[in-house]
Amino acid sequence: MNILFKTTVLAASLLLAACNNNDDQEAQTAPSTNPSKYYQTKTPYQPQQDLKSYEQAPTGFQPVFTELVARHGSRGLSSLKYDLALYNLWKQAKAENALTPLGEQLGADLEAMMKANILLGYGVEGIRQYGYGNETMTGILEHRGIADRLLQRLPTLLNAQASILVQSSGVDRAVDSAKFFTAELIKQQPQLKDKIVPLSYTNLSSESVPSIEDGGVDRFKLYFHSLNADEDLAQPLSVSQQKIYDASQAYQDFEENNKDLAQKLDELTKNTQAEKLPKWYSARFLKLTSLKSSVPLVIALAIPDHLQ
Repeated sequence: MNILFKTTVLAASLLLAACNNNDDQEAQTAPSTNPSKYYQTKTPYQPQQDLKSYEQAPTGFQPVFTELVARHGSRGLSSLKYDLALYNLWKQAKAENALTPLGEQLGADLEAMMKANILLGYGVEGIRQYGYGNETMTGILEHRGIADRLLQRLPTLLNAQASILVQSSGVDRAVDSAKFFTAELIKQQPQLKDKIVPLSYTNLSSESVPSIEDGGVDRFKLYFHSLNADEDLAQPLSVSQQKIYDASQAYQDFEENNKDLAQKLDELTKNTQAEKLPKWYSARFLKLTSLKSSVPLVIALAIPDHLQ
C-alpha cells in the first residue's frame, strides 16, 4: 500500500504518504487532535516539525535529488468485520433485554459507522472504488499537504527542469493517495504536469489507471511482503526480483507457521490483563454476564468517542 516518488533536476522519485487540509501555499498543518480520543492505527498523521526548523543546505550546495516513501493516507475500516460483529452482539443483547441505557444508543452509532464506510469515497473525484478501506477526506488532504510542504521545502528542485517518477503498490488507496499528491503538485505548479511519469498519475480520473506496464506500479518494491504466484510470476523475473520473491515467500511462511510466533500470539490471547478493559467496557453496555462472546474485545476500539 506504499507509494514512491522521486524527483531531481536530473531525475526524481516519490513514494507517497500522509498529510493536510488547506488549499493555500502556506505550510498546511493537520487539525489539532487529542491523542486520548484515537486508538492504535486510527490516529491521524500530523506534521511533527516546523518547516522553518529544517536543516538548510550548506553554503555553496543545492538539492539535486529527493525521495519520499509513504503510506496511503488516513482511510476507513479495511473491511466489514469488527463493526458487524459488534453490531450482531448488540442485536443479540437487545433481543435478550441485556442492554444498559448507554448500550441502547450504540446500535444507531454502529449503523451510521457501517453506512459511512460502505459509501466512503462515493462520488469523490480521484477515488477509484468507493467503500471500505478507501481514503477519507483527511487522507486526501494529508497527501495534498505533503505535496505543499515539499514544494516549500525544495523550491529550487521542483521546477521546469525536474523529472518526477511516481510509483505505488497498485492497491486502490495507495494509487489514489499518489494521485492526490501529484494533483496538488500540478495545482500549485502546473508546469510540473509534463515532468511527472507515468502519465497515469497526472489525472484524477478513475479511467487513468497506473500499471506495471507503464511503470506506475512496482509490487516488488512496494508490496514485497505479500507477493504471490498468480500476480507476480506472470512474467520472467530478474535475478533481484527472484530474490525478493523468495524472501517474500519465506516471510509469509514465517507469519503462518512459525511456532515461536504462534506461541507469543497465544500468550497475548490468554493474557488476563488484556481481558480487563473489554470487560469494563462490556459492563457499561450490557446488563447480563450470560453473553458468552469474545466480540466485546472490539468495543474499546470501536465505540464512538461521545459514548465513552
